[in-house]
Order: sequence, then C-alpha cells, then structure tokens
Amino acid sequence: MKSSTPNKNHWLDIAETSAVVGSIGGSITSVVFKQSMLMWVTIPLSVTAGLAVVNHQRLKRMIASEREAMTVLIQDNQAKVSQLKQQSEKQHWDHDVELTELKKASDTAATGLTRLDQLQKTNLEMTTQELQTLQTSLTKLDQLTQQLEQEQNETRKLAKQLKAIEKFTQIINNDSNAVEAYYQRGCSYQLTGSTELAIEDFTKAIELRNDHADAYHQRGLLYLEIADPQKAIIDLRRASQYYIGKGDLEQYRKTRDLSLEIHFNQSANASISDTNETSDTSDTTTKKEQFESVAVSNLFG
Repeated sequence: MKSSTPNKNHWLDIAETSAVVGSIGGSITSVVFKQSMLMWVTIPLSVTAGLAVVNHQRLKRMIASEREAMTVLIQDNQAKVSQLKQQSEKQHWDHDVELTELKKASDTAATGLTRLDQLQKTNLEMTTQELQTLQTSLTKLDQLTQQLEQEQNETRKLAKQLKAIEKFTQIINNDSNAVEAYYQRGCSYQLTGSTELAIEDFTKAIELRNDHADAYHQRGLLYLEIADPQKAIIDLRRASQYYIGKGDLEQYRKTRDLSLEIHFNQSANASISDTNETSDTSDTTTKKEQFESVAVSNLFG
C-alpha cells in the first residue's frame, strides 16, 4: 500500500514558512522603525500561529491516516500470513496423510506378498506331497500290474494244465491201460499242485509199466516234497537203474546224485544226533565217500 504523504511540500508548509519569515522580517522592521511598525510583527505572528495550528491538525490527520493505512497493511499481511500458514499446515497435513496412506498401502502390499509367498510354499508342499503320493500309487499300480500279469500267466498255465488233465482223463476213460496218459496227467497234476493225485497217476503208470523211469523220477521228487525221504530215495534209485538201462546217462547221473545226496543227508543227520554233533568235516567227507561206495555197490551189485 502506498503512503498518502505527498512527495512535494504542502502549501500550508510553504505558507507557514512564509509567515515565519514575514514575522522575522516584521520584527526586524519594528526594531528599525520602533513601535510604529508593531503591526508588521503581530500580523505575521498571528498568521504563523494560525498556520501552525492548521498545519498541526493536518499533520495529525496525516499521521492518523498513515496509522490506519499501516493498520490495514498489517492486517492484510497478517491475513496473508495466516492464509499462508493455513495453506502450509494444510499442505503439511495432506503430506502427512499421503505418507500415512502410502505407508498403509506399503504395509498392505508387504502383507499381501507375505501371504502370497506362504500360499505358494503351501501349494508347493501340497503339490510335492501329491506327486509323492502319485509316485507311490504308480509304484503300487506297477506292482499290482506285475502281480496281475503273473496271476494271469499262472491262470493261463493252470487252464492249460486243466485242459491237459481233461484231455488225458478222456484218454484214460477210453483206455484204462494208457500208461503215458496216466504219466502225463500226473505231470499236469504236479504242475497244478495236486500232489496226491499226481502220485496216484505216477503209481498207476508204474503198475502198468514197471520200468517207467520218468514215473519213478517224478514220484520220487513228490515224495521229497511231502517230506518222505525214504520213499524218495527208493524211487530215485529205481529211476537211475532204468535210465542207465535205456542208456540215458544224463538222467542217470541226475537221479543217482540226488538219491545219494538225500541218503547222505539222512545219514549225516542221524550221525550228528548220535555223536552230539562232534564229528568234523574230514570225517563227514570220509563217511560220504564210504556211503557212496556202498550205495553204488548196492544199486548196481
């Protein structure tokens, strides 16, 4: 706001100065001309005093006006300062609010990422467990598949043997003296696990043909399975005799060695029981050799 004080001298100031100068001049004149010139002194003085009063009032009004202007200016400045302060506080508050919201958003994002990471870990663990379970299931499935294939093979074998049994039974029904039919049906019964029926058929084949080496051999093996080693030894010895009679040296050696082994094991067990298990390896070897010699002599003597 501009000041109301003029840059140039007011006319009252000029007039007051002129009156003072005039009163001084009148005083000098009255001194020069003594009392006859007194009015030249009083008039300028009166004018000077009046001008001084008027000028004083003017100055008071000017000062009051200046004060009012300064007050208005101060109030305007205070209002502006208050407004700026309010704006600054508002901006500061907005800035704090933005920071608070940004921090909340950051915390929310961090929490979300943590939950997402935990969820991914949980999903990964669950997926791993499911894969392990699936792998275990696949392994079990493979085992079951192999078992099923094995059972199917066994079933096919069993069906084949049952068909063979039926076939040989028909042959036997048509011819009760069919030696090979009894033998082959006994082999089929043997393969199906029907040990007693197999022994009956092998026995029937031997009755029909006393030198049936294969029937003796298979029946001896069945006696060995049912824990009757004495009968097994007898049948295997007879089988070896008939094999050598036919010139089948391979089967002869097989049945001979097996019968000797069974007999030796039986003798060794009995010897161990009698001597409280005190015989050494060399004595056992000697007894085996002696037994083999005696067994061969008895077998072919």
